[in-house]
Amino acid sequence: MKKNGYTVVDVLIIIVVLTVSALIIIPKVSNSLKENETKDQIYNDLLELYLTKAEKYGNDHKDEIKENTDGTVVTIDDLIKAKYIGAASTNGEIIDVRDNYTKMNNIKIQLIYDETNDKVYARLN
Repeated sequence: MKKNGYTVVDVLIIIVVLTVSALIIIPKVSNSLKENETKDQIYNDLLELYLTKAEKYGNDHKDEIKENTDGTVVTIDDLIKAKYIGAASTNGEIIDVRDNYTKMNNIKIQLIYDETNDKVYARLN
């Protein structure tokens, strides 16, 4: 005889299946979110490093930067060629850690001379 509705066994099977699914899916989603946060942090740290290297470059070439009152723009590729940044790969390209595809060599950094402090500062352009 067939009844309308679910038996206790049916409900328990559904609960077990959902629990097992959750135990498999939740850690993977959590790890993926942490990985993205880590990649974003590494990307931001790299940008800070490149800005620091650009400031070093600018202060080493201060006389050239002084001449341009609007500031001088350099790319990461310029800093690699000037040997202020070592390229991580053999072909001289720096790849974005967030997607492992996009090239970062063309990121522009503006160098601005501060006459008061006699120092060059860098910022993303």
